[in-house]
Amino acid sequence: MLALLPAVTVAQWATIPHTSQSQWVCPGINSEIVTYPDGSSIIIGIGTGFEIWMQKLNADGYTQWPTWIEAFSSSPLGMRYFVPDDDGGIYAVIANKAQRVDKNGRVCWQAGGITLAPGGDMARVITDGQHGFITMYTEQDSIKRLFLVRYDSSGTLLWKWQMDTSALNAPLTGMIIGRLKDVLSVNTSKSDYYLVDLWGAYQKIDPEFMRSIAFCTVGDTVGFSVLRLSTRIDSSGWQISDWRIVKYDSQWQREWVVFFTNRFDPGSHFGIISGIFHADGVGGVYLIDSFQDDQKNGFTRIKRISKDGYTTGDKGYLITGLACRYVYAHQGRVILVSDDTEVQAIDQKGNLLWKDSLYMVNDYQNQSSLRVQSDQQGGVIASFWTVIGGIKVQHSGRVGKIGVLTGAEPHRTETPVRFALRQNYPNPFNPVTTIAYSVPNDGAVTLTVFDLLGREVSVLFSGYARAGHHTASFDASHLSSGVYLYRLTNGSFSAARKMVLQR
Repeated sequence: MLALLPAVTVAQWATIPHTSQSQWVCPGINSEIVTYPDGSSIIIGIGTGFEIWMQKLNADGYTQWPTWIEAFSSSPLGMRYFVPDDDGGIYAVIANKAQRVDKNGRVCWQAGGITLAPGGDMARVITDGQHGFITMYTEQDSIKRLFLVRYDSSGTLLWKWQMDTSALNAPLTGMIIGRLKDVLSVNTSKSDYYLVDLWGAYQKIDPEFMRSIAFCTVGDTVGFSVLRLSTRIDSSGWQISDWRIVKYDSQWQREWVVFFTNRFDPGSHFGIISGIFHADGVGGVYLIDSFQDDQKNGFTRIKRISKDGYTTGDKGYLITGLACRYVYAHQGRVILVSDDTEVQAIDQKGNLLWKDSLYMVNDYQNQSSLRVQSDQQGGVIASFWTVIGGIKVQHSGRVGKIGVLTGAEPHRTETPVRFALRQNYPNPFNPVTTIAYSVPNDGAVTLTVFDLLGREVSVLFSGYARAGHHTASFDASHLSSGVYLYRLTNGSFSAARKMVLQR
């Protein structure tokens, strides 16, 4: 059966926590999520051939690009980083390749991206706050030198700093700890610590108060360095951990240092699910421990250190019934998410804000590759692969009910500026696949399928098409396995791609 599908699917966040009701966004078998302060997000799908697809959603879940974007048709093996470009778009940095997609869904750089280094992977990538990004890598030559580099939004290298020139017995590695305003903190595997500004000027600093097991920020103006100093068991059998938290201002100057003790009874803990530090969004920081008792009942204990350095005591607040894996804070309140996507919100005193916990996804047999991320507006987005194929999303809502959000706005559709024929999805397929194409002006178009001998197999569409983005479904249940071609034509324009039917 051949059918021309609607040009654009207009969707809003699903209202039922079930994979069949969740919102389909883009192709892929694994996903990532990048969110923005206005509540919008870009959902990334990663394919079997390491293709990278993307779609942008606004704060209410409406797609903002007419169709999903293919940022990489095939990406190299290596570490993957997806970071905002400070203008509503996104950078994808994979191994030593980078690509930028702007807020309108335009792929800005050459196909396959630009090459950042002669070889090897980048070591973390962060935005520079001025529409570019900064990354670090070890050059894959005989010396194994470590470099910190900054690129602007056009992909131009602004500067490159070699962090160490001494000979080593092992390759030098490093890490970007974080950025506060115009100054970064970085270190090397030799335990050298530096402050570096956005123009490449640097100074070596005393590492004593930079050492940490966790670092978190409030925007780009306040940072927290967290270090566990010791752990012991007291005479009553309680486990005692001594911690140090250092708060920094936007120039990495210390505002205060807090030493505090964390106490819990090991006998009541079946196992610690997570130990998380997270900025509270209003100048303070949370320490959160989640655990289960011997009956596998969940508990979460929360301690807060305020923006002035005051703590809530040795034990903090205890939340029963929920052992969380993910923690997000927004304007002082905390969103807790368990392994099975149970969600609850609390205020700064540990009081539950939502009457009941809710489950974002409750159909676990039909989904995998779950990713969870704050929407930066008091809610949580979950993305996952489903058995029907592709990446779907679900939202917690912001008032404790699935899908209940603020006011919606109309879906925004832009007229394409050129003809485009996209790779079919899924590919390989059996027996049905979808082909997307774009038409910049009203006119006659033909979409046809051929075998490798050039024989016409099927005409998916032939006629007058409105300017816009279209999809067509191809059912190959009557054909044998193999490679087929599909071609889009309009006057002087012609484009073709391959697809694989695999039974």
